[in-house]
Amino acid sequence: MKYPFRTIFLFGILLLIAVGCQQNTSLPETPFRDVPLQEMYGVKMQFSQDGIVRSKVRSAKVVQMKEGEPTKLSGGVTLYFLDSLGNRSGFMLSKRAEVDEFRSYYIATGDVYLWSDTSEVALETQSLRWDPPTRKIITNDSVRIATQQDTLYGIGLIADENLTFWEIMQPMGKSYRELQQRERKPDPTRRR
Repeated sequence: MKYPFRTIFLFGILLLIAVGCQQNTSLPETPFRDVPLQEMYGVKMQFSQDGIVRSKVRSAKVVQMKEGEPTKLSGGVTLYFLDSLGNRSGFMLSKRAEVDEFRSYYIATGDVYLWSDTSEVALETQSLRWDPPTRKIITNDSVRIATQQDTLYGIGLIADENLTFWEIMQPMGKSYRELQQRERKPDPTRRR
C-alpha cells in the first residue's frame, strides 16, 4: 500500500457523507403553531349601527385567529360610547376585550371601569358584556356603582350603556336615598 493515509481519509469522508445523509428520526415532529389571520398594534376602530358611528375602540394589540371568530383585544382597551350625534356619552376601560361583529357583542374583562357622562355614574367590575343593538350592559360578577348620592355594591347587573337605568341582582350594603315604591307585576311564567 503506497498511500494508506489517503485511503483512510477517503473512507472517513465517505462515512461522514453517508451518516450526514441519513434522516434524523430522533427528534419528535412538532405541530405547526396557529398563526393569526390578523395581528395589529396601536389600533383604532369604529363600530356603526344603521350607518351611524355608535362607538370607537382603541387597543394596544388586536388579534384575529380565523375568519368568523371573535377578535381579541389586549394591552389596555378603551371603548368610547357615542350618542346619535357622534358626541361622547361615556367610556369603558379594561385590560382585555373580545369583539364579535357577526353575533354583535363586546365582552370586556380585567379591571373593567365604565363612566357615563350622561348620568355621572361609575361602574367597576371584572367582566361585562355590552350588546350594541340593544345598548345594554350585563354582568354576573361583583359590581360597584358610584353615584353622586352613594356607592352601591352587589353581584350581577343589567343596565343601559348610559347607566341611567340599572338593576343590581344581589345588592349589598345600604343606601340613604328616598325610594319610590313601585308595584311589581307577578311573572306569569313563574310557578308558585
